[in-house]
Amino acid sequence: MIAVCGNVNVDISAFIESSENREDNRIKRLITGLGGTAANTAVQLARMGERVVLYCSVGDDVLAGFVRQKLLEENVRSFELVNLGASTGLCFVKISENGERQLFTHRGANDLIKAQDIDKNASILYFAGIRPLDLKEFCEMSDYGRTVVYSPGGIVSFENTGELAEISSMVDHLIVNESEYEQIRQEDKISSRFTVVTLGKEGAKISETNVKKASYFVPVIDTTGAGDAFSAGYLFGVHHCLAIDDCLVLGNIMGALAVSGEGSQGPLSLHDIKRFLREREPVLFSRIRCFFDQ
Repeated sequence: MIAVCGNVNVDISAFIESSENREDNRIKRLITGLGGTAANTAVQLARMGERVVLYCSVGDDVLAGFVRQKLLEENVRSFELVNLGASTGLCFVKISENGERQLFTHRGANDLIKAQDIDKNASILYFAGIRPLDLKEFCEMSDYGRTVVYSPGGIVSFENTGELAEISSMVDHLIVNESEYEQIRQEDKISSRFTVVTLGKEGAKISETNVKKASYFVPVIDTTGAGDAFSAGYLFGVHHCLAIDDCLVLGNIMGALAVSGEGSQGPLSLHDIKRFLREREPVLFSRIRCFFDQ
């Protein structure tokens, strides 16, 4: 089992028409769905056939009910810390005509997540969007003996750069994008066992090594959640003890599938994932197809 701990949001995604009018513009299409870095990754893992449990924090509002229903529909078991008086996380996503997104996030109850509540018996512990000092407290207080994977996300990375470098030695796999990586490196040395750097259209790499894997060309509709989907593919590979370059390949495949649909999780299914693998990476697919059928 993979235990995931971190952010969950309700996403309101607005596809914007290009316009010269700076004061008043039309929204071409509006969709509402489940989002948040941890929730996105948990959903994608469940779609890959993994048994996953999500630890998150919600408010005592109507949005919490929406979150619970969506997680149930995606076969993600969840344990929520309900915070009276807090609001469930909400993210407004502006998506331009080329698929690039801009996020406006109200963290709400996400700021009250307790890393200590995660199931330490899971084979992999994945933390997404939580503050590094919360993760440090968990690692120092817990004799967990499990693989720890951490994806802090942009806001956390840029607001807690020094703390990230400090706690990196407690992390087996640190997943950051290129901007986050350069910011952290300016502060101090990164000491995680593997530092995974996502490169957008250029794919992904393991820092300080020659291991790099290219991305896949797909029509881009919405880049929201691409990094979270990458994390799901990468975690799938780690969970099944695949070589590190295969983990990057699976991450890139999930990222490509995510950007080819609308919303932070897209409409992809296990059938879509297996078909993409069969067509683009037939050798890898022949080696790992048994993991999808367990």
